[in-house]
Amino acid sequence: MNQKAYLVDMGGVIYRENQLLPGAEDFVIHLLKTATPFLFVTNKSAPTPEDLVVKLKHLGIGELRPPHFYTSAINTADVLAGLYPKCIAFLANIQGKHADRFSSFALQTLPKGEHQHIEHPRHSRPRPAMTR
Repeated sequence: MNQKAYLVDMGGVIYRENQLLPGAEDFVIHLLKTATPFLFVTNKSAPTPEDLVVKLKHLGIGELRPPHFYTSAINTADVLAGLYPKCIAFLANIQGKHADRFSSFALQTLPKGEHQHIEHPRHSRPRPAMTR
């Protein structure tokens, strides 16, 4: 492999439902052993990077860390922060661990069932870097 870095989709590339696809584990192990930068990307917003670490560990790839993952929720936050540095976002139905994905925001907790106020100051979350 002569690539300098990889952006890797997860669903249908690394796993399908709850099974690793053939060669996926060897590919990830190769990236880790050769310190090739890579980032798993997903258009799913619900799982946190920590959730994805656990999912892949259960599927047989246990050497990954949260910085190896970039979800659509993180992308949305980064895009809003870049376009509107002092924006305030109001998110509906964000509860429990799902609120944790916005830990870089100033979070005001409201009573259950109400919206939560989230403010994202510019540069509070660095842009994702390819992780070795």
